[in-house]
Amino acid sequence: MKKESIKQALKFSLVGVFNTAVDYGVFYVMLSIFNVDKSISQIFATAVAMCGSYIINKYWTFKERGKQNTVQIVKFIVTNIISMCATIIFMNIFHDALHIHEWTNSILGIMGMSYRLKGDIGVMFCKIVASCISLVINFLGNKFWVFKSRKVL
Repeated sequence: MKKESIKQALKFSLVGVFNTAVDYGVFYVMLSIFNVDKSISQIFATAVAMCGSYIINKYWTFKERGKQNTVQIVKFIVTNIISMCATIIFMNIFHDALHIHEWTNSILGIMGMSYRLKGDIGVMFCKIVASCISLVINFLGNKFWVFKSRKVL
């Protein structure tokens, strides 16, 4: 991997930490306080977190300059929708089909720990695991499609 790609991945990750905090905050409030379904909560969380992400990644991470490009914005939105769908699909698979939060509870019990991932915290845990997959999708989509450099590498 080239040095510039590593630098971009690190910057993308830093922006991602901020956006992830926003995403998880909105998701948790929607899920736990307003009792909204986890998939709908993820749609709202993605929409809110995505607002600043385009500008920060465009100018800082991928160093794009110039006017806003409608095609690029549409590509950004499509990439984020695909990433969001991956999060929703895998979060639901991990929580509702595979019950990985319950596996984790078994492991915690074997280790002698009394903490358990119950209710909304179990959903949040499954969302964290699903987010690892969507992070890769989002980065690759942004790097190679949305903010694809016109320079020869």
